[in-house]
Amino acid sequence: MKPRVLITGTISLLGSTTGTKAIQLGLIAVATRVLGLEAVGLVFFVESSTMIALRTLDFGFYEVLVRRAARGELSRRTLARAMAMRAGAVVAAIAAAAVVTPLTDPEDATVITGFVVVYGLFFLHETGRAVLVGLEMFARNAALALGTRLVGTGAAVLGMLSGYGIEAWLAGMLLAEVLELVAATAVAMAALPAKTPEAEAPLLREGGPFWVLALLKQVVSQGASVIVGGWLGFADNGVFGVANKVIQGALLAVVSLTYAAYPALARDRTKVIARAHAWVVVGLSGAVAIGVAIGAPLLAPLLGDVDAERAVEVTRWLTLAAFFMAVAQGLDTWLRAKDAERSLVRVAVLEGAVMLGVMVALIPWIGLTGAVVGVTAGAAARLLGVGYVARARIREAAPAQSDAGIQTE
Repeated sequence: MKPRVLITGTISLLGSTTGTKAIQLGLIAVATRVLGLEAVGLVFFVESSTMIALRTLDFGFYEVLVRRAARGELSRRTLARAMAMRAGAVVAAIAAAAVVTPLTDPEDATVITGFVVVYGLFFLHETGRAVLVGLEMFARNAALALGTRLVGTGAAVLGMLSGYGIEAWLAGMLLAEVLELVAATAVAMAALPAKTPEAEAPLLREGGPFWVLALLKQVVSQGASVIVGGWLGFADNGVFGVANKVIQGALLAVVSLTYAAYPALARDRTKVIARAHAWVVVGLSGAVAIGVAIGAPLLAPLLGDVDAERAVEVTRWLTLAAFFMAVAQGLDTWLRAKDAERSLVRVAVLEGAVMLGVMVALIPWIGLTGAVVGVTAGAAARLLGVGYVARARIREAAPAQSDAGIQTE
């Protein structure tokens, strides 16, 4: 990969993800002040539950679309087929929510079902965004994400401040997701050829391991919210959710760097990660962890008097987990680009088992602290797992390729 492409791609992805996370955090801050942590915790709970359900009905298409687009093996027909199958999963999730929520939570049934629609639309336009990433259209992808989020969030904030409550939040998010679905799909379809030679494996077969990985990832990342919300209540879940959003935002530098490199890595399957690049990821991960620890108090003025001290405390507790997650991200992305997704499934099983086991064992005794310990233990297990797989892959490679890494022409 040329340095210019890597740098511009990283900046575009970082700008997009940082901007959208900042917009999301600002929306959460307004919602916390206007609606209270109970409402914020409810939305986090719906998001977690919905995404777990949708990943269960997913077919692993996101990674397949990125990789095929990067390798020139994707057509408009294949993208349309992938979108149609995902749309079926979204319709099933919405229908289930419309039937179940009036029985379990009649008071909030309409709002809950509405937010299921929001996250279903996100799940659907993910296919178009995957194509843009694979084709290295990072700037276009960033413009679409930021533009639609600004419009939707602006409408949501205006509505909440005008007294329309959580319904305004819902309406704003619906607007943002619809706009991004239309825009991302149109750009992706225009960029792809009508026909192209298909990859060797059928779409469903190639997506199988990624489907399992996506499902396990949702269990790991969103399962914590479900357990905390179900065990400790929506208020504690709001605190934990805010801390998690901060951690995920802090990881954006590493995520952007690795995803900018992904298409080039996927195109050349013979190259292995270089030690120098691995140490760059480790150093960047350490900077991320330090930044979280130093910047956590900034949450206090954003959240006001609503459990701000607890949110700051929980965020700092998750600093070590952030470091483990950041280092693992770099190795994980490289292994996915090298068709090692089946090995990553075993790593994800290990991570989920460790995290959920620790959380279930400790939350009844020490509350949110138990959730933090569980997330940290799971992140450490993931890092050890991907490190083991990456080392085995490097040892299998030819000695002449061991230090090739990302090519800087």
